[in-house]
Amino acid sequence: MTRPLRLGAAKLATCCALVMTMAGCATNGSGLATPPEHPLNDRIWDTRSGEFVSQDQLLDEAAAADHVLLGEVHVNPYHHAAQEAVLAALVARGRRPAVVFEMIERDQQPAIDALRSAGEPTADELAEATSFADSGWDWPLYRPLVALALEHELAILAGNAPLDETRTLVKEGVDSIEPARWRALGLDRPLAPAAQAALVEIMVQSHCGHAPGDYAERLVEAQRLRDATMTDVMLGAAPAPTVLITGSGHARRDFGVPLYLQERAPGARLLTLRLVEIAPGAIDPMDYRDTIEGLPGPFDYLWFTPALERPDPCEEFRKGLERMRQQATDSGENATALPK
Repeated sequence: MTRPLRLGAAKLATCCALVMTMAGCATNGSGLATPPEHPLNDRIWDTRSGEFVSQDQLLDEAAAADHVLLGEVHVNPYHHAAQEAVLAALVARGRRPAVVFEMIERDQQPAIDALRSAGEPTADELAEATSFADSGWDWPLYRPLVALALEHELAILAGNAPLDETRTLVKEGVDSIEPARWRALGLDRPLAPAAQAALVEIMVQSHCGHAPGDYAERLVEAQRLRDATMTDVMLGAAPAPTVLITGSGHARRDFGVPLYLQERAPGARLLTLRLVEIAPGAIDPMDYRDTIEGLPGPFDYLWFTPALERPDPCEEFRKGLERMRQQATDSGENATALPK
């Protein structure tokens, strides 16, 4: 019997409680920026046909795919609940995918393998062995997914490039990566100009406008390294299918993991799903397409969920810069070198 995918009122209430207690988000009494009564809530839209589809239609395609990419907003628990439901439904349909996590860095794979070979670990034991719980991710939101994979004895794969590697790349540029590895990951082929420009703009915005010089370009290269590394992990799981748990930016067909999957495994069947937060007053699914002119549509399906109220990240960013300036001034360093 296929596990139902509808989040439902009880699940929504549980998720909201998780956000308020674990993520520290601002609330308006419900914690929602958009209420569940929004006409798009919990509906699934096929971007290719331009039609709403049933959950069974989505699952039919997912069950036939080699790689299913579930793009989330990291701190939205509705998204994690939907990911858990999709994974459970795939297992119920006889699929045994390897579950690849963006949140675990590739050099943590030996710790996962050692833990599982020693017995039947709990999700919390795996989180401790990989430092998942201490890495800045909201571990309580991911625990059910990890527990589900462990319960069904699915492979759990660390997908992301190691943090030290991406930090070094941002600091020193692509010359910090072995050229043979760069080529093997398919990174010697540049992005389409429109995709490159879009990613640069995303990086500038994500750093609240503070991306001096070629900093945004180096951030793009780090993003590409993460995408290509996750691709490598997914392809290495063959012949098992994979499910990728990742941020929605990494799940995009135009410049994310699917681009590298298609280049390295042209015959692979992919399904990309964006779990998207609905906006007040935006009731046309076409408003959420987020397409780049001249490039493939970024997602096959959009699954609409409530949005959550969150603090302004740029305000926190500005406060952090101010603290850095003050620390530099107090220590006699040159605070003018910091971004304005």
